[in-house]
Amino acid sequence: MKLKACLLADIVQYFVDAKLEFDASYIYEDVIRAIDHVHRSGLVHRGILSDPHKYLMKNGKILCFLKMLKEKGKKLFLLTNSPYYFVDGGMRFMLE
Repeated sequence: MKLKACLLADIVQYFVDAKLEFDASYIYEDVIRAIDHVHRSGLVHRGILSDPHKYLMKNGKILCFLKMLKEKGKKLFLLTNSPYYFVDGGMRFMLE
């Protein structure tokens, strides 16, 4: 939700700075529709996976933490609304 709010604020600020007339309800509807489209179509997932260094930060502590949990007999699961190929690709990048 924060991303949507920041994006909406940036767009409104652009219109204000450019002294353009606008209807805030149209901006809201267009932004929400665009965000939904890039997520549902997979554009955002494919874009991130095509250049993961640009969008994902590796952290060696994550792998150590997961290994420690496994060694202590913990069972883990990942709850996400992202497609498998995206999560798998991101995790492989992060943990390689």
